[in-house]
Amino acid sequence: MEELILKGHSGCKLQLLKSESSNQIKCVRKFSSNIDYNNRLIAQATKQRNFDNEILNTPRVIQDGFLDDLYFFDMEYIRGNTLSHSIEKLTRTEIDSISKVIASFIKNNIKAGFDNDIDTHSSVMNKIDSIHSSIKDKDTNEVLENTFNLIGSSKFSEIKPGVCHGDLTFENIIIAKQDIYLIDFLDTFLETPLADVSKLFQDLIVGWSFREKILKGSINENEQIKIHYFKNSLCENIKQTVNWEYVNIYLIIDLLRIIPYTKQREIYKFILEAILKLTERLEKGDFYEYVNNTMRWPI
Repeated sequence: MEELILKGHSGCKLQLLKSESSNQIKCVRKFSSNIDYNNRLIAQATKQRNFDNEILNTPRVIQDGFLDDLYFFDMEYIRGNTLSHSIEKLTRTEIDSISKVIASFIKNNIKAGFDNDIDTHSSVMNKIDSIHSSIKDKDTNEVLENTFNLIGSSKFSEIKPGVCHGDLTFENIIIAKQDIYLIDFLDTFLETPLADVSKLFQDLIVGWSFREKILKGSINENEQIKIHYFKNSLCENIKQTVNWEYVNIYLIIDLLRIIPYTKQREIYKFILEAILKLTERLEKGDFYEYVNNTMRWPI
């Protein structure tokens, strides 16, 4: 027995597979959105299957295959809530614990790195050029001209390749009692722990996982306080480990990547305003100081 439950941002469908005898959930099946997306989902399933970490978990991949030419994989069903839904109810002690675990994951991946010769500068520049060419709206390109000039003149040769989740937003972190699970791994144009830091701050200063509530004005003060506390805790744990200018640039790139796929005018404005504010931080070279001191959320 199966039940369609939702469609992700990539268009992939998720189904709950239930036992016919007990009607209990057996597992979750993730389907590719289309044939062209098959290879990306295969890469994501492989990344999830190969994930091996002492402090973080991921749902076990049970099986995979093709149905009607669309790739799918079945994974263990985890009873829990996303960090974006849990944050309001977490205590400061719990937030500190989660933050330290995630920071440890990032720092260990930065330290380990990849033992191969990757031209990181070319990888990032090629992605920037690809994003720029994908934004067809003339007015948008004019507004973002300074942004593209700034990031396009940067040097990325010191970015260290390494293991990363690829889409480490609060929506992809599951809190299940005392355990933390990562879901929805993503293959990226450059495998680097920097991508995970950027995606965390996509929530911690931009509020991406909370965008619907922000636009509706339904974020409450307690949520804001808990997010600020999480941000400060994470900054304290990784402040000596990451290059904050690169985090600033990578965060801008992550938001630029969303623009060509954005259909809702409110979401488009939300992203554009964040990009312009992050561009200002890049110009002033004060991203860490701003992030660490501002009480404004989202920026």
